[in-house]
Amino acid sequence: MKKAKKILFAILFTLLFTSLSVTTAMAATRTVTLSQNKWYTNTTQSYNDTYYYKISVPKTGYITVSGYCFSKYSNNKYTLRVQLCNSRKKELEKYKTSLYETRGFKTYYAVKKGTYYLKVSDSNYKLKYTFKAITEKSGTTASSAVTIPKNKSIAGLALAGESGKKIDYYKIRLTKPQRINFTFGAKANDWIKFKLVPANPKQYIIGSTVYRWYTTEKASTKDVFPAGTYYIQVSRMTDDTDTSGVYTIKWN
Repeated sequence: MKKAKKILFAILFTLLFTSLSVTTAMAATRTVTLSQNKWYTNTTQSYNDTYYYKISVPKTGYITVSGYCFSKYSNNKYTLRVQLCNSRKKELEKYKTSLYETRGFKTYYAVKKGTYYLKVSDSNYKLKYTFKAITEKSGTTASSAVTIPKNKSIAGLALAGESGKKIDYYKIRLTKPQRINFTFGAKANDWIKFKLVPANPKQYIIGSTVYRWYTTEKASTKDVFPAGTYYIQVSRMTDDTDTSGVYTIKWN
């Protein structure tokens, strides 16, 4: 009886090992180099496979990643999931970013010069990227805040891989009492926070914080502010290192 049990155990172990070996053999990893602004179509990848798409970034700026899954039997488009990785293929996002219809099947990442990879584990999809260089000038503290001239738009970056607690500081100067009209914009993979802070800590601004993700919108203050200096703080919504993208600010 004991011998029979040993034989049965050996058979089950062999079957399990064979099953795991087959599963492992079926899963594949492949690296493909993407050319900017050219669609790559994948119809051979299975859900067990992982593809890494290599991207070369010549300067600091942001990339727009476009893509969608599709059906071979219809014109329908579906959500594609991507994950940004560094040059060692280490994920710079904890979770995949979904490219879905309401966002135009796009997402955005701000990156430094270097090599990056887009990790994809879906099947039947199209994928491409474009790049735009951005020169950022921002302060890291209130004392080093960069002045934004009236009626001039500036751009800044929340870079992938940097501290989620990083805050960019800007300042505006009012030469006379007035209401302030802002235009805040963002192209990011998650929420970016804009906060208006008075130089006088005793002054409180109602509705001083707004959030943007992939839109540009206007925000107006209801109160007339005294002449003086005011700071704008730009940060990630929840100190999340996953968030990256480009933002714009303008005031009048």
